[in-house]
Amino acid sequence: MDKLGLRIQIIIRRVRRFLVSKLAHEIARYSFFVLLAGFYWLIQALNSVHEANIFIPITLTEVPENVVITDSFPNRLKVRIEDKGTSIFRYQYGNHLKTLKIKFEKNKGSDGYVRVPQYKLREMLRSKFNISTNLLSITPDTLGYYYTTGQQKRVPINLSVSFDLDAEHYIRDTLFVEDSVTVFAPTNILNNLSNIVTRDDLFFASDDTLNAKLQLEVPVGAKLSMSTLKVQFVIDRYTQKKIEVPLEGLSFPSNMALRSFPATAIVTCRVGARDYMSVSSEDFLAGVKYSTLKSTSKDTYKIAIFKFPSFVKVLSVFPERADFLIENYELID
Repeated sequence: MDKLGLRIQIIIRRVRRFLVSKLAHEIARYSFFVLLAGFYWLIQALNSVHEANIFIPITLTEVPENVVITDSFPNRLKVRIEDKGTSIFRYQYGNHLKTLKIKFEKNKGSDGYVRVPQYKLREMLRSKFNISTNLLSITPDTLGYYYTTGQQKRVPINLSVSFDLDAEHYIRDTLFVEDSVTVFAPTNILNNLSNIVTRDDLFFASDDTLNAKLQLEVPVGAKLSMSTLKVQFVIDRYTQKKIEVPLEGLSFPSNMALRSFPATAIVTCRVGARDYMSVSSEDFLAGVKYSTLKSTSKDTYKIAIFKFPSFVKVLSVFPERADFLIENYELID
């Protein structure tokens, strides 16, 4: 006989000795009384009155094809009941509590809003329970939802986002897949709706681009053609550029001309790295207006910047002032 067969025989002999021992009899007797007590407790519990939550499936029926439900409709009701344990057991584990059907045509309103009060819900639920069952509460206690028969409106989307960027970076551009959304809602809601905003978001970014999916805030009683918006934020890095800009006289009479000393100024500006090469002196207009010189007794004027690209920030102008002469062509002639 091999070692495995010998070990099995030893185990069998030990189990037999244990089963006929006094300890085994004590364990069997104890287990019997535990089961008996448990069974007695179960009988008592089933015959006692208890409270419990019962969940009833709910659905909206007979909805016409041209009707769009624009509000969230619950998929179940939570009913707090009081009854004997046997009844509660059947409610919780049986299959006789069928889905509660709310007929659209029977409950629809004329203003695009449907309200099913608690007393109507109780009437519909009462037939699903035994007479002995007490309905303590219903959650939600009132069913309400909005609907529309085709009314819609296209409105713009406004972003509600902020960024945590270091001082050297900025948002250069925002690219949308779509910049507006179609809203389905009753007429009274659409008339007061001018835009849809995104939920507040904070982004931490330092890369060249940031792709985000933003959640849209849905107004009460409305349904949107999309729930999220894909956006790409183009991030750029600031850099400095010095540009030599000619000084010009603005609004001078046709027979007069401005001569400035020096004839140009060095404009130091802050510009994004992506636009660095595209910015030139032709994008700037610097100098002075005739009205400013006409009202001054000084022989210098403060150099002003009248035009520059919107994506550029002017940091300084050198020199700040320039000497000038006004040439009169009639006197020259």
